[in-house]
Amino acid sequence: MSTRPPAPQQHPGGSRLAVLDGFRGIAIVLVVLSHLGKVWPEQLRPDLGPVAGLFAAGSIGVTIFLVVGGFLVTRGMLAARSRDGLRGPIVSFTRRLVRISLQVYLLLAVVAVVAEIDPTDPNSRSATNSSLFAVATYWWNVYVRTHALDARSDLGPLYYLSIELQFYVVLLVLVLLLSRHRRVLAALLAAAIPVVTAWRWYVYDTQGWFAASLMTSTRMDGLLYGALAALLVDLLPDRLRDGLRRQSAPLVGGALLVVVGVVVSCAFYDIGAYFKVQGIVLTAACALLVLGCAAPLDPRAYAVRALSEPRLAWLGAASLSIFVWHVPIFELTMRHTPDWPPAARTAVAVAALAGVVLLVERFVARPVTLMVRHVGTARPVTPPVVGPSGSTASTQAATQPAVRRGPATEPVATVATAAAVAQGASLAPVARVATVQERDDWDDGFEDFDYDGPVRD
Repeated sequence: MSTRPPAPQQHPGGSRLAVLDGFRGIAIVLVVLSHLGKVWPEQLRPDLGPVAGLFAAGSIGVTIFLVVGGFLVTRGMLAARSRDGLRGPIVSFTRRLVRISLQVYLLLAVVAVVAEIDPTDPNSRSATNSSLFAVATYWWNVYVRTHALDARSDLGPLYYLSIELQFYVVLLVLVLLLSRHRRVLAALLAAAIPVVTAWRWYVYDTQGWFAASLMTSTRMDGLLYGALAALLVDLLPDRLRDGLRRQSAPLVGGALLVVVGVVVSCAFYDIGAYFKVQGIVLTAACALLVLGCAAPLDPRAYAVRALSEPRLAWLGAASLSIFVWHVPIFELTMRHTPDWPPAARTAVAVAALAGVVLLVERFVARPVTLMVRHVGTARPVTPPVVGPSGSTASTQAATQPAVRRGPATEPVATVATAAAVAQGASLAPVARVATVQERDDWDDGFEDFDYDGPVRD
């Protein structure tokens, strides 16, 4: 008889959300390391061998963000459409837009002030104003591609947010039109993936990496993979769903190993590999990882434990703040410490970034997250129903059967309970238990997940 201790009981969605946060934590570390060259130039760093891939894998981190974001945002829109009708996806999109924009606009305000008072800022006023406007209107990726010499370099990485938002506008329209025909929507996304992949390959070969990096049509493959994985959660046949349920942790572990291998390979291949075979392998691995997270995960699995590590998960939850602020802080530090030793300058820059992120998370991100949760919601009014014994129950509890969450959402209620309600009797505690079936743990919790991180203490 096996003596292995039983797995700890957890909310079935908890470990999976932590895994996705940890995955985003890896992504933001890769992005920040790729920009450390702004304070510690590559030619001044010692030879790091295979570890050098960590400092050249910023695009790998962006792909992780795109796949995870496409998955979670699509799940949120689909759930909102089923729950609240046509207004649901619109409210979901609006919440995300407000949550991101308030952080971005705070950065733009700070950059505008610093540009006016900092004599070391190399950008002209017109270049600064044009850059701020392009970022604020989420057209920054297009502006950088067409005005590369005028665009502010400290705002450069924000092209990613513009690409995401442009894609989500199209996704919102598709969800509104095709949410009741999800197989058609999934087929459309699946057909778009090879087209986008071939197009990106062609643009890289004919126009170079710069254009291929900034065009929404060449960078949305990760978003397509993530959105398709979100749809497959509901569309997989029962046999495949059962297999994924049994093998979810190995799938996550195997996909994570592939991602690690791709990161290491960055030390040996140039950016061209990312736009070709390396990028295809990476994006497919990321999509398999997020799909594995849609099924219950064994918290004892090594990959699950590694990705759920609290500090890594916190980095993932705070990744928006880190992403928005790290390059402006790095460039500001470099301008004011040009003669410092690289190690000391890097330490100061990272410490300044950590301080700013902690402040933004505490006084901006958390209040904004709480605020946007109330956007588009109304407080329900539930007048009491008084039974013969004088006890009360809400109209909703008395007239609606319990509904379980999952791919099948058929109402579940016992005949005896329905008869008791029809006669005006109060619901005894035993009868209440009889009306609720055990919640299906498949994909539980994703539709309520705050993409930019849960509120943290």
